[in-house]
Amino acid sequence: SFQIQTALIALSEASRTQKKYVSEAQIRFERTKAFRHDIKNHLTVLNGLLDQENTKKAKTYLKTLETASDSLSFPYQTGNPVVDILLGEKLSLAKSDGISAHVSLILPRPCQIDDFDLCVIFANALDNAADACRFADGRKELCITGRQQGDFYMLEFKNTCPAGPLPPSGTGLSNIRAAAEKYHGTMLTEKNGRYFSLNVLLNISIHPDSISIQKS
Repeated sequence: SFQIQTALIALSEASRTQKKYVSEAQIRFERTKAFRHDIKNHLTVLNGLLDQENTKKAKTYLKTLETASDSLSFPYQTGNPVVDILLGEKLSLAKSDGISAHVSLILPRPCQIDDFDLCVIFANALDNAADACRFADGRKELCITGRQQGDFYMLEFKNTCPAGPLPPSGTGLSNIRAAAEKYHGTMLTEKNGRYFSLNVLLNISIHPDSISIQKS
């Protein structure tokens, strides 16, 4: 009963977090759409300034456009806006704690993995990795990679960790495992010296609705 209650609390928190990221992604999308709509007007203004040979004002105007464009971009671009926002927030906090982050990840499109499940996987994996890095001696490092092979996609979260034994698996890893199994995948963990690896294998061709139908 206690385990179920703990899992439900974690799931509720993940749901609130995912809704936050989806909402922010929608806002960012609308701003980008509005900026693209006005780009012809901006180019007309720039063209007029250049025709008048007013290069100083043209440069100032261009600088303003660059600032507006930068505010709409994500520090990490995976092809999924929810994951992009989540990575930006989580890794920004990690970097403020002296943790270097490296991301080499493009999520496949089309992809049948629900945004909620991606949020559960990434949020828990990043939180666990950042916590382990904070307690590690020496270099603090976090790497996220992804690769596709056929209908399967492998996510790897690798981070520095303390030299001693790892604590027991918590609710976060249990949630990741449940999300992976939902897509006929699996979760594997490995500790090698000062590095810990979390691998999540997902079948990206399976829609969760079809899974529930098959089970029934």
